[in-house]
Amino acid sequence: MRIKGIALLVFITLVCAALVTLILTLPPSQTSEQSNPSPQPSGITFEVTFDEHHRCTISGPKEVPTGDHQIILNDLSELKVDLAVTHLIDGHNYQDLLNLQSEPGSPFVKVYWMSQPYYYTKDHKVWNYSFDEAGEHVVLILRHVFEGIWICDPFQVIEAPTG
Repeated sequence: MRIKGIALLVFITLVCAALVTLILTLPPSQTSEQSNPSPQPSGITFEVTFDEHHRCTISGPKEVPTGDHQIILNDLSELKVDLAVTHLIDGHNYQDLLNLQSEPGSPFVKVYWMSQPYYYTKDHKVWNYSFDEAGEHVVLILRHVFEGIWICDPFQVIEAPTG
């Protein structure tokens, strides 16, 4: 009886491992995220490029209304970076953010006047993002969370017209 119990436990463990492996190898469109779809973008797109010289550039408007927008990352570096978006609050601005670094790519501690950044991992290239609050926003390029940080150009989010 004890051998049957052990065999059953081994079988259940193998089935669970196989299911986890299957779930982790499915393309993103087939995972449970599909039940919680991302907002559909308004058509305004930010194209963020992180080049082989570790420079970050953004193509797109300097001002967007609140709402849903699309961000595309072109990682041309050897670093395989992540992307984050933060909102600068309490009267702080892009220059204040730049002043936190001794040089581009150097890590710094998150300060209270940066909203909690929304992180997007290197496993994806295109994200739909909802800008809910007006104000100055900045795209950050991150290497292994905060091992290296590159600050991209800022852009303004303004209240979308109602009506």
